Amino acid sequence: MLQVISLNHHFAYLVFYCFRDDSSPPCIFLPYRSEFVIIRQKIYLLVGLGTIALQAQAATVVYTDSQHPPLLTSDSQVVYLDAPETVQQQAFGELPIDPQQAERVALAAIHSSDWKRREQQIIQAYQGVLQAYSLKLEKYPAVVFDDRYVVYGTADVVLAESKLAEHKGRQ
Repeated sequence: MLQVISLNHHFAYLVFYCFRDDSSPPCIFLPYRSEFVIIRQKIYLLVGLGTIALQAQAATVVYTDSQHPPLLTSDSQVVYLDAPETVQQQAFGELPIDPQQAERVALAAIHSSDWKRREQQIIQAYQGVLQAYSLKLEKYPAVVFDDRYVVYGTADVVLAESKLAEHKGRQ
């Protein structure tokens, strides 16, 4: 079952992206107030069972947003949970309130010469959100170690490592 995650109270984002079949244009769901502008009729879900594998990361990953910059180590990664909103804003700008005008603006962006690059950015942004969702993270910033331990409330990997070591020492 698909679920809606609201990372921003103004928009809700569906947690999936759509396939393209052969030469048809991409299907994309755009935030449009409380509704979604659907660009294509025929929809194939990328996040159906077996279509996308969220690979288990044997690493340290910081889940944060642009308001909480991470302090990383050389072997850590960062996932910005507000990346979908940022990337879509860059790709489509402010969509008009009128649904027909919003569709025209979105179609113009989709048919632009740099759409392939932007499409990949959108896919990557949502994959990070899906990773956070699959881990059932309750809040952010959060530092996740080997998809097994999580330290909430910090985007500082060194601080999170010390908190985790302290916790393990008490067990």
